Amino acid sequence: DVYGAERLYRKAIKADARCAPALQSYARLLDAALEDRPGAMDMCRRALDADPDDVATLSRYGRLLQEDRGDYEEAERLYMRVLELDDSCTDVLYQLGRLLDEVRGDLSGAERMYRRALQVDDKHAGSLSALGLLLDEQGNSEAAEIFYRRAIGVAAEDVPTLYNLGVLLQTARGDAAGAAELYRRVLSLAPRDLETLHVFGALLLDTGNLAVAGN
Repeated sequence: DVYGAERLYRKAIKADARCAPALQSYARLLDAALEDRPGAMDMCRRALDADPDDVATLSRYGRLLQEDRGDYEEAERLYMRVLELDDSCTDVLYQLGRLLDEVRGDLSGAERMYRRALQVDDKHAGSLSALGLLLDEQGNSEAAEIFYRRAIGVAAEDVPTLYNLGVLLQTARGDAAGAAELYRRVLSLAPRDLETLHVFGALLLDTGNLAVAGN
């Protein structure tokens, strides 16, 4: 009962405005269950005021700042603080890797973060997929394929990874059948994915399957 939990957290916070466990749990609920990002960020700030070294809240607040606010400087500072407290936090290693990759353009730094995350948890799907994409973009298709397949082994319905592996098979391997199978899997999960519809349609045209391509 999400809303029942929310009422209890509000009651606990009303009784003690600096109750760190209630603030932390309410921030998690707002973020993960209610998808109230502004509310989650506000609750994260209050939770960190009560307990500045809570790793889960530091991590959550950093991710929200990175993804929703574009406040990369503060997100990076929070991630570094988490790693001072717990250098095996895989989600933060992954998020920091993404920031270094997508924002800073520091590909070697990003690769180090993804690999550190995988040293802690070799089934961390986000790091597997992100490392595969990074290697793919660097032209290392053999290593990229390995990481894409490992990521799909952990998260079989991850649309971006299925799509990226399909493109790799089509362009680097010349494996039209393998690519087509992956594009079909993507479209079974996301039927309106325009990029996949376009690429798959072009592949069908190239392979002479005109009727299906037209559909």
